[in-house]
Amino acid sequence: MKRNYFVFCLLALFGSLNMQAYDFEVGGIYYTVTDTASASAKVAVAAGEELYEGSVTIPATVTSNDKTYSVTAIGEKAFYFCKALSSVTIPESVTEIGANAFRNCAALTTLALPAGVTTIGYSAFFGCSGFTSFTIPSSVTVIEPYTFFGCKRLSSINLGNITKIGGSAFAGCAALTSVAIPAGIGQIESYTFQNCTGLTSVTIPAGITNVGDAAFQGCTGLTSVTIPEGVEQIGRAAFQNCAGLTAIAIPSTVKAMVSSSFGGCVNLASIAIADGNPIYNSNGNCIIETYEETKQKETIIHHKLVSGCKNSVIPDGVTEIGTAAFQNCTGLTTIAIPASVTAVGPLAFYNTGLTSVTIPETITQIDDYCFADCANLTSVTLPATTTKINSNAFSGCPALKDFYCYAEKVPATLVGVFDGTPVEGATLHVPDASVGAYTLAEPWSLFGTIVAANGNLVAPEKDAETAIASLQDAGKILQVYSLGGQQTSKLQRGLNIVRMSDGTTRKVLVK
Repeated sequence: MKRNYFVFCLLALFGSLNMQAYDFEVGGIYYTVTDTASASAKVAVAAGEELYEGSVTIPATVTSNDKTYSVTAIGEKAFYFCKALSSVTIPESVTEIGANAFRNCAALTTLALPAGVTTIGYSAFFGCSGFTSFTIPSSVTVIEPYTFFGCKRLSSINLGNITKIGGSAFAGCAALTSVAIPAGIGQIESYTFQNCTGLTSVTIPAGITNVGDAAFQGCTGLTSVTIPEGVEQIGRAAFQNCAGLTAIAIPSTVKAMVSSSFGGCVNLASIAIADGNPIYNSNGNCIIETYEETKQKETIIHHKLVSGCKNSVIPDGVTEIGTAAFQNCTGLTTIAIPASVTAVGPLAFYNTGLTSVTIPETITQIDDYCFADCANLTSVTLPATTTKINSNAFSGCPALKDFYCYAEKVPATLVGVFDGTPVEGATLHVPDASVGAYTLAEPWSLFGTIVAANGNLVAPEKDAETAIASLQDAGKILQVYSLGGQQTSKLQRGLNIVRMSDGTTRKVLVK
């Protein structure tokens, strides 16, 4: 029964693609009547029983049952998924292009809209990957969401008298090299130009107040962007992964932006925020936000590093490094965290080019994925004040060789702290008095070598066992050490320190 229901749903789906309701057919073109009350009856071109193919010429009028109708619209989904459609001639009588009218007509390379068209519906040309250019009639003022989504060969567009552009309208138009954004649209909606990889420069006109979420995300060819005074908000991921950007200038009017606004701009080397901005400054080539917090009637002023770049220097006075502040900044190879910083957010240095990092004593906790996937990270130093390391904080760091943790009490750890990091080949440096505690605690016990702060391996203070009970247990030995701390290839005569496959440490006497 379930399978029959599934088949029924598939049939219903394909039926909705190909066989829209229509009133009559003339000359291979299907029509629905839209108006019979006016002096001139009107029809819209509709989808029929067969997909349209080749060249289609739509007449200005059509007669059925001795009645003449004016063709005034291309109806919703009229040419939906007509992948073999090569050209359509639209008469001057048409004033409306319906939603999804030409969606996924991949073979359609050109289409001229009559001057009288006033409405172009949602997703009207979605996936028309054959378009190379398009002119929007001056009578059209609104581009609905997804109108040209995925028109990957569209290299030029004339926007005419547009006053509003919907979200994702040009997303995925990879061949679009330039676009003149109209000044009157007020804001750039979310995802409008997402993944327009061919765009090389963008000038946002005066009058725009908001650049929406992911508006230019993934525009990898973008090398310059002009953001004018008057822009108040730069949305999440607005310019994320724009790898070609090397410098950004942010006006004094901006009141809101987040770390992902310019995240993943791997070649970004310069950040400048205009003087007079009451919220943000760009000291040290960073975006730093100043805000107040009231606790127990006391006002605390915070200076949060929202986002950085490969040339960032964290200024003294920054109190917090925000979530994902340097995420994917692979050009960042070195950074000094000042003692003024008390918190570092999740993903703060995820997938950066750091080779070493030293955490100041003002920080007690390493947050989730903070240094994960740092491929070049060889050395980490944590202070004596460290109390907790959260999930996957140092996962995926294949080059790690030395990990210094000066906390005498073993820090609490959540899952996956060192997942994908070959700690079995790395050295853990800990306080003399705490070597035993680290040796007996996971994930610390997984390190190939655990040494005291003075560099000498020492025996744990308290062993899990004092002997090997059986030959079967002997087969579970991972490493053998002498009492002097030297790793040996096998058990030696006398007292040995061994680490077992279950993470325990034992003293073994061989006679």
